[in-house]
Amino acid sequence: MVGLRAAAAWYGLPVAPGPRIEVYTSVARRPTRHLQPLRGRLPGADIDSRERLGLRVTTMRRTILDCLAHLPRGEAERLWAYVSSRSLLSQAHLLEAIADRRGHRGTGQLRHFADLAGRGAANPAEVRLHEILRAAGLTQWRAGVPVKTPDGLIVARPDVLFEREKVAIELDGARAHGPDQFQSDRARQNRLVELGYTPLHFTWADLRDRAEQVVATVRRTLALAQPA
Repeated sequence: MVGLRAAAAWYGLPVAPGPRIEVYTSVARRPTRHLQPLRGRLPGADIDSRERLGLRVTTMRRTILDCLAHLPRGEAERLWAYVSSRSLLSQAHLLEAIADRRGHRGTGQLRHFADLAGRGAANPAEVRLHEILRAAGLTQWRAGVPVKTPDGLIVARPDVLFEREKVAIELDGARAHGPDQFQSDRARQNRLVELGYTPLHFTWADLRDRAEQVVATVRRTLALAQPA
């Protein structure tokens, strides 16, 4: 049964491949040059019914939960940002997994993501943004709300959205984006503007070192964007 990074590759999840293919086994086995055994017996609900190249794979949900639990924190947080922005996993799924895995390695990390989910945040930067806004008395916003065209097409899911004023706040990561992501980001921003939204962008350095400036910028923008 293929799992973890190898299974994530089947689903196109943003997880780097490992040196070996991870496979679940019901008995203890030694790693080989190409295989990394994972000890455990999986319930049928966690096994995808489709075979791939003659192999069985953990379901997408089980794969995501395993990766969130066992990948290094930085990798797991990048995966959570991807997963939460696409509504692939809910806080309820995380809490259920925590209860099922009580006492097992990785549950602490799952609790971290359950906490983020409860706050409506995809990552610690969003948690920090939410704290800054609330401390400033700015509360009429929602997190992770999709912006749609009149015919229902989702064009963006801002990190924070002031729906009444049509102000969309997005946090920019420190890592350089590749050309495809850069193009996608520009297209998304243009669509927001076309739909009458004012986009604001902040970095982690803004949140960490310039919180007062972030609040001032948001306040000015909200004042200018007040509906007539």
